[in-house]
Amino acid sequence: MQLGPIQKAWVKNLREHPERQTSCMLGLKCNSGEDTPYLACCLGEALLTLHRMKDGDDDNVFVFDEDEDEWLIMDGRDGKCLGSSWERLGLRDPSGEIFEDEPEWEVYNSLAEMNDAGISWPEIADFIEENPETVFTKSV
Repeated sequence: MQLGPIQKAWVKNLREHPERQTSCMLGLKCNSGEDTPYLACCLGEALLTLHRMKDGDDDNVFVFDEDEDEWLIMDGRDGKCLGSSWERLGLRDPSGEIFEDEPEWEVYNSLAEMNDAGISWPEIADFIEENPETVFTKSV
């Protein structure tokens, strides 16, 4: 299986911007003046990449959370994992489920688990590129 253009752009972003990685949430917008415009988990970065490529921007991904007084990355009503966008990204489920037999990675069931366990974005990008059929159901 070959990666599609959105998937390739996502992998490229994971490699080029590891400083944006966070865990346990899709992500949040940083205050102006900080080194990076936002922090995201690997799936939050996938969502942002999808919207940039399909819509031309990612403004509609950020939703203001009054309780937390910050702009969070949301997909539908969820800020912890993907809503309906996982299908548009060609993923197996909202957490980026991994279907594989690779002993090196079998401790992780999803990309979300890999991200939250501290596996770096470049390492996740390597895994995706080396094992696209374990991550995706189709190229997009």
